[in-house]
Amino acid sequence: ASIILFMLHSGLRLSEALSLELEDARVESILVRRANGNRERRMPLGAEARKVLQDWLAVRPPDRSPFVWVAMDGIVKERAVQQVLNRYAQAAGLMKFPADVLRHTFARKMVNAGAGLEEIAALLGTANLKSMQSYVAADPKREPSTAARLFERLCIGGGAAAGHARWGLAEGARADLLVLDM
Repeated sequence: ASIILFMLHSGLRLSEALSLELEDARVESILVRRANGNRERRMPLGAEARKVLQDWLAVRPPDRSPFVWVAMDGIVKERAVQQVLNRYAQAAGLMKFPADVLRHTFARKMVNAGAGLEEIAALLGTANLKSMQSYVAADPKREPSTAARLFERLCIGGGAAAGHARWGLAEGARADLLVLDM
């Protein structure tokens, strides 16, 4: 689940997270080499993403792979990560949970913190501002959804209170608003 939390707190695409190399992962930032359109970008890491990365690197299985995310039996595949996400989604009563929702959630969190669309687009390596607008177009008036249950599942070991603290939310905040419409 470390890669899932890292994607949530960094806004990386699944392919970008999986292709992140050890030499490009610094405590304060990462170099995304295999970004969309083969553009490179350096991304600063927030406190949550830094903590997830540091915690993972401390327990990362010994491997000769240059990649940050490895499994005991080798390289982590996109399909395997999506299967883990789908298991969490199923346990939360959701039909599916595409990995891009983590990216959209990160973008929405940045908007809520006051970042502008151009700044977020540059950080996430998105050239098209229209697609960025769709990332952050959550309807704050919508009814609570089953996405809140997925939030509970992602907050393994500690329940909602720990999850709210981990995600920087006020106690009782509507977690379903963090996860954009699927």
